[in-house]
Amino acid sequence: MTNTSEINDLLEELFNNHQHEVEYVKYTRAFKVKLKNTIVVDSRVTQQSIQEEDISSRLDVKIDLPNEQSIIESFGDVAGSSEDAILKNLDNFVKTAYYPITACLDANRENPNIIFYEWEINGTVWKVFIGDLGMKVGLSQPVNLPKRLFETIEKIIKEQELTENYNWFRFFAFQMNNEIQDIEFLINNQPKNEGLEELQNLDWELRDGFYSVRNFILLKKNDIVEKPKKSFFAKLFNRG
Repeated sequence: MTNTSEINDLLEELFNNHQHEVEYVKYTRAFKVKLKNTIVVDSRVTQQSIQEEDISSRLDVKIDLPNEQSIIESFGDVAGSSEDAILKNLDNFVKTAYYPITACLDANRENPNIIFYEWEINGTVWKVFIGDLGMKVGLSQPVNLPKRLFETIEKIIKEQELTENYNWFRFFAFQMNNEIQDIEFLINNQPKNEGLEELQNLDWELRDGFYSVRNFILLKKNDIVEKPKKSFFAKLFNRG
């Protein structure tokens, strides 16, 4: 299954299953999702065979926001079949990016699948929609993430000069063979070098196997400050 129309059908089904009205855009494979702020969704999938039987799959999801900005999130996975690899791609999209995006654009801060917060950055108040952690772990061994990871991510975000009404951030780290192999920090789809060294120097757990972690955060400009009942870190570490 590498046809974009088929992938978009699965994405359409995802939005429909969450009671979001969907309408296809004429003469394209994209579709509109009628939230309080309408978005346009499109996707692309690329697959190739690796080793003898496994399939490597990359899903790119493009979401056009109301102000002509476009969120692009990519998800890579490996499975024994094309269909299973795509399902893994979609599962990672749902776990990390789908909920904060739809909660933000539907003005739903009560969604249990996200953490909502409000931050003041350079005198402007932002609604903050934080997705769940996307973890991949070899041999299903639990991973102890750095204690200051989220504090550091928040610090890096608050140091940015945010000029758009929507700003999104994606963090990714990959560990293998007792070494952090890769760390990425993207702002509005663009790689950011500032802060990478600080993230690299955190107390990462090193092991022979592999693990990776990703997190997606979406900020929307706001004019009203509401004090959260629990702190950002208390919410993140005590989800049940």
